[in-house]
Amino acid sequence: MTMARASAYKMQWTRETIFQELVRVLVDALGVDADEDGVGDLDNMEVRLATDLGAESVDFLDIAFQVKKRFGVLVAGSELFFAGVTQSHAPHFHEYVAKDGTLTEVGVEELLKRTPWMPWDGDIVKKGVLVSNLFTVGYIVHYLEKKLGVVS
Repeated sequence: MTMARASAYKMQWTRETIFQELVRVLVDALGVDADEDGVGDLDNMEVRLATDLGAESVDFLDIAFQVKKRFGVLVAGSELFFAGVTQSHAPHFHEYVAKDGTLTEVGVEELLKRTPWMPWDGDIVKKGVLVSNLFTVGYIVHYLEKKLGVVS
């Protein structure tokens, strides 16, 4: 076990420490600058990974790997980024995502079923929302709070 991983297990995680460490993950995985791209501001948990930071499908795999490494939790990419719903090779992709990249009604139902830990904000999860807008810094923070047993 590496020193970084060992220290991750001992750390007392809070929303703030998760956020701060996640910013480091995003800087490493995406090559973004925390100040330039706005991910360094704690009040900005709504930064979108794809739309605002330019993350692509391969980057999501790297983010999942880095999260696993930095936080010491088992992360399935399909669980974190619900790959079985949002990736074009998924068996039911066309039921979940319309040709314009928005969620269908069935896609919204599946998303809500797979992410009960996420306090979706009102209109963000509705038919017609762009899938690329769902994955935010705050989304991953909430996921990690669940995985790490943080009560916020």
